[in-house]
Amino acid sequence: MKKITVALCLITLLTASLFSAPAKLIMLRDNGPLRKANDSNGVEWAETVRAGTELELTNKDLVIKDLVTSSKTYKDVNFFEVKYNGETYYVQETDAEIADKLSVIQKDTILHTHPSLSYFRNAMLETGSLVIAGDTYTQINQTFVKIIFYDTIDGIKRTRYVNQTDVSSSDKDVKAIILLENGRTAKSEELKKEFLNNAKSIKTSALIRDYIALEYNKILG
Repeated sequence: MKKITVALCLITLLTASLFSAPAKLIMLRDNGPLRKANDSNGVEWAETVRAGTELELTNKDLVIKDLVTSSKTYKDVNFFEVKYNGETYYVQETDAEIADKLSVIQKDTILHTHPSLSYFRNAMLETGSLVIAGDTYTQINQTFVKIIFYDTIDGIKRTRYVNQTDVSSSDKDVKAIILLENGRTAKSEELKKEFLNNAKSIKTSALIRDYIALEYNKILG
């Protein structure tokens, strides 16, 4: 009886730890702003993080605060409250998404507003774009996946559908792309080469491998 009780306790503790694991908020906007609270229900710019940065979500419910910028104050803006490097920050809802992991566009892909070939847009995402991949939908012989990404033109998070084969959810592919982008923006040549060589050394999918090789040569000339 005691053994059963101990086993049940261990299962309960394990289950509780799984459900209590901190949720992740993934930054989709490159150089996405983290903001600090001020003394009047507002938030102000503090620092930025790269696209793909994982932030610890302290509460899944959105909080409403005033966004204070150098030019004006925007009233009643939705934010996520997060922890990053032990500090509390606020991230605008339109800049990030709650998700378990990132995915990456591994081939230039056309965007669709619905999971159907007839709902294509005159817009596309380029290879290497970081996205959150969700549910899949099959229509006739075409399978689509729902993605969430940051629209750099309109400055907002969007939901669209793309061909499933154009998206990779491989952790290695995502890591390689992030290293590539770090290399692209590194200030020193030494650091640039280190990032790029590390990106090339990862065993990625064929499409990502070819893309990294092409970009590697462009960046280093």
